[in-house]
Amino acid sequence: MIGSLLKYLKSYFLYGLIIIVPVAATIFIVYLAFQLLITPFNQLFSAKISPLVGFFISIFVIVGIGFISRNVIGQLVLDFFEVLISKIPLINRIYDSSKHLIDVFSSQKRQEMKPVLVEYPKDGMWVIGFLTFTSLETLGASEQSFYDKISVFIPTTPNPTSGYVVFVDKDKIKPLDVGFEEAIKTLVSAGVISPK
Repeated sequence: MIGSLLKYLKSYFLYGLIIIVPVAATIFIVYLAFQLLITPFNQLFSAKISPLVGFFISIFVIVGIGFISRNVIGQLVLDFFEVLISKIPLINRIYDSSKHLIDVFSSQKRQEMKPVLVEYPKDGMWVIGFLTFTSLETLGASEQSFYDKISVFIPTTPNPTSGYVVFVDKDKIKPLDVGFEEAIKTLVSAGVISPK
């Protein structure tokens, strides 16, 4: 009787956990994003404005920066800022790395990154990767035998923003009939969620 009750309690606990963890994670990420947006203006005005007003001001400023950066003057200012940043040691590395990472996952780059299957880290083990279309020839490889290899970004699970770049023979890459978003969902969920 007690053993059966404990079994049911354990089962219900696991089901409850499955529901709560994604909800809690979502709330936590939204809270962090909200804090990130309102903190600069709260500090600027010595917390005299409400968090909600700070949030909307942040959204307005971000949209404004996006709008300005799309015209010629904004692009010139951005180019000047990037040249300035590139002259500062260490800071330039951080800026370049974060900018490239955002570029990789931007909508334009996502269309270029095709989901594929690759045997990695050894034969018989397949992982989801994304073609990034860099060849060893363009990187200055001296041996011609390397020219038929192409770069594949292999993301880690559950954080697909980090991973490895491997160079694979073109004929050993298996294209997947899914989009970028579907492949990312599969990776983030550790294979639990598969494309429909």
